[in-house]
Amino acid sequence: MEEKTKKQHFVPRFYLKAWCRPNTNQIQIYDVKTDVTRPANVEDVASERYFYDIELTDLFTEETINELTSQGKIKADRAQAVEKALSSIVEAPFSLILNDILSRAMKATPWIVNNCVFIHPQERIEFAKYLAIQMIRTKEVRQDIIHSSERIVQKLKSMGVPDETAEKYAVTKKGARRIQNRMLMNDTQLLKAAGMFNSLTWVLGINRTGKKLYTSDNPIGRHGHKESVPKFIFNVGLNSPGVEIFFPLSPDVILIMSDGRYHTHMLEKENRYVEINEEPIVDYYNSILVMQAERSVISCDGDFALVDELKERNPNVFEIKRDYPKSSY
Repeated sequence: MEEKTKKQHFVPRFYLKAWCRPNTNQIQIYDVKTDVTRPANVEDVASERYFYDIELTDLFTEETINELTSQGKIKADRAQAVEKALSSIVEAPFSLILNDILSRAMKATPWIVNNCVFIHPQERIEFAKYLAIQMIRTKEVRQDIIHSSERIVQKLKSMGVPDETAEKYAVTKKGARRIQNRMLMNDTQLLKAAGMFNSLTWVLGINRTGKKLYTSDNPIGRHGHKESVPKFIFNVGLNSPGVEIFFPLSPDVILIMSDGRYHTHMLEKENRYVEINEEPIVDYYNSILVMQAERSVISCDGDFALVDELKERNPNVFEIKRDYPKSSY
């Protein structure tokens, strides 16, 4: 019988290991909720016991389950089908693409930066699929599902809807898990989101400064450069005017995706490398990741001075939405 996976990650370990101290599984984290900085094992970060586990009959009909099983998307342990699919079907091939991109970036000479693309068309398509999955799989999304339902319930009550009727729209923790898992298993929805990622302008930033990029347990950052850009996690705002999405791939490499209609200066850099030579640019991306972290901000060297600066400017910085400075690109 296949052994159950107890500790399930919503940000994969192979990705987080880029922030580990050399030859260890140790990373440094800042805990947003406890205001504590501490070392942690990569096994224990961005994970939760049985995070994805759910009976498949809560998601699909038996007919659909049988079809998914025949396609190899569901293994013997049906309660852990989502976890197994993520680890074998999604993460394994993505780790190879990620390692290739990082390897090329670390070897990028000035000539390569000025003349070569960082990603090939088929790689980009596959990478976009992974971005769609990573955006959806986080604990932040699950919390947003619950909070959104709470706001709906409160709004209905304020409109005079009887409490008993309004409460029918409340989503429990189990209900949020069911909704999120359905999203992760919905190929049509994932491909649509991947297509939206792919429609953005992509560049790969190589961090040449002495300051390192953070990541977090909600590692795909997003920022709207126009007031009309939606901020909702599920909608993502990928098609919104002025949107900028970014994903740190290591402390020294970051994928930056933006709306080419608004960030027109990025169009000539499509699929190419850009060098980051100014620390304020690193601070810009790090500050957004800090603000959008669900709980853990991750540093490779334990330098959380930026977190202290943000708190000094506003002691309630983690309780409210913030406007960020525009990117220097």
